[in-house]
Amino acid sequence: MINSINMKIKFTIFFLAITLAMPGIAQDEKAVKLLNELSSKTKAYDNFSANFTMNLVDLQSDIDLKREGKITVSDDMYRVKLDDDVIISNGDTRWTYQAESNEVYVDYEVEDDASGINPSKIFTIWESGFKQSHGGTATVKGRTVDQIKLHPIKAAETNYHTVKVFVDAQKIELVKVEVVGKEGDTYIYELLDFKNNQTLSDGTFEFNKANFPGVEVVDLR
Repeated sequence: MINSINMKIKFTIFFLAITLAMPGIAQDEKAVKLLNELSSKTKAYDNFSANFTMNLVDLQSDIDLKREGKITVSDDMYRVKLDDDVIISNGDTRWTYQAESNEVYVDYEVEDDASGINPSKIFTIWESGFKQSHGGTATVKGRTVDQIKLHPIKAAETNYHTVKVFVDAQKIELVKVEVVGKEGDTYIYELLDFKNNQTLSDGTFEFNKANFPGVEVVDLR
């Protein structure tokens, strides 16, 4: 269960090795330019938050799961709520709370691995370790957006097939992310809104047992 929570919350990385012809190289330059603009815009904020929906579709297992969440990020700290499950990090320590069992797992924050990325990097994951290619335009809820594909350089070390990032080039906003797994599972994340430079309450990036009555603490450090 703890691995599935991390998977759904952390905008996961993926794999696909490709060879691009000259037209593809031009598209890469367009993709990199747009992603760099998005990264620069996001880094200028003291903090940001976004509500999102997560839809897991697995045709082989006949699964179509929909959940709602919210992410708040400041520097390398984050708080992610997915329905009643919560992951909190102060940059050093990470708390993963499972509502069903009323347990919280405590461990050290780690660097990205093959199964996922640090949620605080969701708007900058493409800055290193990936190739980018522009996939043309698409329509997301009536908005015309640019579709960009990210291809990890160390493809053999990842668990996913590809990721499509959908960006509103006019507003420089991330709109949707699709993560396609090797086993036929697809995670679709849609951002419903985006806010920045908010006044955050004390303890936003710390786990407070008082807010989770009867919680059992499992320390994995």
